[in-house]
Amino acid sequence: MGKTPTHLDPEHRPELKDRTCMNWGYWTQICQESRWIQLHPGDTHSKWGEIIDAWEAGIKVKITRVVRQLSCGGYTPELGQVIFYPWAKLSYAYCTQSESEGRSVWGYGNKERCTWEQHVYWQSLEEDELSEADEV
Repeated sequence: MGKTPTHLDPEHRPELKDRTCMNWGYWTQICQESRWIQLHPGDTHSKWGEIIDAWEAGIKVKITRVVRQLSCGGYTPELGQVIFYPWAKLSYAYCTQSESEGRSVWGYGNKERCTWEQHVYWQSLEEDELSEADEV
C-alpha cells in the first residue's frame, strides 16, 4: 500500500504509539487526509471528532466538539463519547484538528461552553476530586 504518511506515523506522532486498531491499514487509508472530521455537515447540531478506528463496517469516532442550536431540541452526543458510525448512515467532511477541538456550545452559561482542551482539564479535576474522596 505504500509508506505511512508522517501525520499517521507513530515514530513522528507519540500519541499514536500505543494505538490499537482493528485494521491498521484500513484506518491509515481512511485518515490519509486527516484524522479529524465534522460529522453530518449541515445537521441542526454540529458535531466534530477524531477517527479512532476504521474498518469495512464503519468508523469509531471520539466526539471532540459539539455546537448545539439552542432553540432546537434533539439528541447531541457528549464530549469524549465514543460512537460507532456504520458507513451506510454516515456523512462527514475532513477538517483540521484545531477546528475539531474548537469551542463547544451546549447551553447558555459559561460552564456550557468550552474547548476540547478545557473539557479534558475539567474532567481530570473531577477525577482527582473523586479519587481524593475515595481515599478519605
